[in-house]
Amino acid sequence: MRTREHGLRRSGGFTLVEVLVAAALSVVVLAAVFGALIFLTRSGLRIGHYNDMESQSRRVVQQFSQDVRQAENASWADANTLTLTVAGVPVTYAYDAAERTLSRAEAGGAPVALAGGIAEFSFRAFQVTGVELPLASSPGAAGASAKMIQINLNFSRGNASEGSATGQLISARSVMRNKKIN
Repeated sequence: MRTREHGLRRSGGFTLVEVLVAAALSVVVLAAVFGALIFLTRSGLRIGHYNDMESQSRRVVQQFSQDVRQAENASWADANTLTLTVAGVPVTYAYDAAERTLSRAEAGGAPVALAGGIAEFSFRAFQVTGVELPLASSPGAAGASAKMIQINLNFSRGNASEGSATGQLISARSVMRNKKIN
């Protein structure tokens, strides 16, 4: 005769406790993976912003310094608009606060944006002796005695949710080599 096993037979499934423990562990692992993914995405966006700001900074400094070194004269229409005379051709640098861009235009041509995402901008002008000229109060008078010009700008990219990035550019004082000093 065959004997019957007494008690319950174990089935091949999971118990409720095992399922709940597995679900809790899965939630913890998925939360960690999701957090890492968000961190890496923000880091990647910030790196892209910094790369963009660095690229624009180099372009601005190179073009601006070259124009100032070759300039024969400088004049300001206001504290944010500088016109250099380079080989007899007017070259205008203008900061547009509403658009947050710095642009360059040759001889009344269409302006070309050199940099964008600029939170703050300023020109600084200096006499040959190194004394700073007051551009904010009298930009028109500064051009006659300016021998060196510098630009300062602060970049700002992104927002808090995607990862913001900021940068600052302070150029060297570029000397107008072709300007005659009285």
